[in-house]
This record gives sequence, structure tokens and C-alpha cells, in this order.
Amino acid sequence: MNRWNHQLFTDKVGEGMSVDLQVGDLLFVRGNLKFSSLIKRFTKSDYSHVAVYVGNGAVVEALLLGKVRYTALSKYKSDYDVYRYKRQLTAEQQFSIVHYLHAHIGTSYDYFDLLVLMILFLFNVRLQLKQSSRRMLCSELARNCYRAGRISMPRGHVSPEDLAKCPQLVKVG
Repeated sequence: MNRWNHQLFTDKVGEGMSVDLQVGDLLFVRGNLKFSSLIKRFTKSDYSHVAVYVGNGAVVEALLLGKVRYTALSKYKSDYDVYRYKRQLTAEQQFSIVHYLHAHIGTSYDYFDLLVLMILFLFNVRLQLKQSSRRMLCSELARNCYRAGRISMPRGHVSPEDLAKCPQLVKVG
């Protein structure tokens, strides 16, 4: 297996923020589009989206009107918070996270799971339903890449808010 060279990347988060992003950091986006507002209302959250920082000014995200893809960090101004694994990620964990994300580039967004998640939140029901391996929500992508790095994360359907409340993560910016 190739060794991932651990680096601290110096991309700064949003305007007025001063956190050095590290590979594997999660960017929790507030979003101000109409659909973002719906997601926040249904999930009772400040966040509507989550992306994973992969270094060199890029994040990987599952987009509502698209697929899993690389996106320039500069797309996001200051409408997000940064969460990080509570311990320093090892080089192997960083490699596993980035490898998982890279392997899922092009995966379709899971509109059905989004609808199911919204209905479950509407009725305050928490079920663990089988998830599609061919489609993915942004929060599932973030959760699954951490699990690929052997980090314990919640099972079943997860929202960005569920991940933000995960005890393995700490807010750093």
C-alpha cells in the first residue's frame, strides 16, 4: 500500500476565519437556497450540507443536483463551520478517507433516501433502513469515508446535524 504523506494544508476557511484545514476535515454548510432551508427545517439543524476537505484547496461532496465530485474550496465563502476528528488523523486514516472519496467520484445523489430522511424527521422517527450502494447523500458520503478510515460513526440514515453532534468530532472553526 502506498503511504500517504501527512501534511497540514494551509487553506484558510471562509472570510474572517483562521483555521488551517487538514485532510479529512468536514465542512458543515448552512446554505441559503430554498432547498437548503427545507433540509434545515426538516432536520432541525443549522446545516443543510457537508463536504470533506481533501487538500490542495479542494473538497469532495455529493451534490443535490448532480453526483459526487471534487469542488474548489473557494466555492464556499463563510457559510460553513469546520469539524475535525477529535484525535489527529493518522497518515493511514487520511489515505483511507481520500481513497474512499476518490473511489466514489461520479456516484449519483440519492434523492429517494433524501425523501425518506425528510419523512422520518417530519414524524420524528429514527429507523435504520438499508441504504443504496449506488447512490449517496452528502452526509452518508462524509460518514462512510470516516468509517473507511476506521473511525466509529453513526449507522443508518444520517443528516449533517447527526454528524455535527457525533462525539468523535469537534468544531474547530
